[in-house]
Formats: sequence, C-alpha cells, structure tokens
Amino acid sequence: MEAKSQINLFPKKPSRGPKAEGKQMKLFSNFFSIDFDSKDVAGVNKYTVKFEPDIPDNSKALRKTMLKKCREQIN
Repeated sequence: MEAKSQINLFPKKPSRGPKAEGKQMKLFSNFFSIDFDSKDVAGVNKYTVKFEPDIPDNSKALRKTMLKKCREQIN
C-alpha cells in the first residue's frame, strides 16, 4: 500500500528563545481579495437568515428545504 503525503494545515509551534531561528513554511489562509469590474462597488453584503422556530446550523439540508418552500415569498 502506498503512503499518501499529507499537508499539515497547522504548523508546529515555533521555538522561542534568544537563539531561536525562523524557518520557511507554507501557510494557508481563508483570506482573499475581491476585485470588482466597476469602481462604484464599495463592498460585499453579507446576509443572515434566521428561522423561527430555530433550525440548528448543522441542519443544512432542512434549512435548504425550508428556503425552497418559501422562495416565492422571499423574492
């Protein structure tokens, strides 16, 4: 069986002290910039949908089903 190489998403904690040296590492981030075609666009809007009674965040399928059922009322 062939061993698969893994990417370590969490680098080891750097050593600290007067003789500690830095070393190069790969770093991944969920930050990204957004470039707009028009200079009139100032930013991005983020919307939150709340359900009553509450539907837990981990019930993605149920949330999606409920949104589909009331789509015409939302638009």
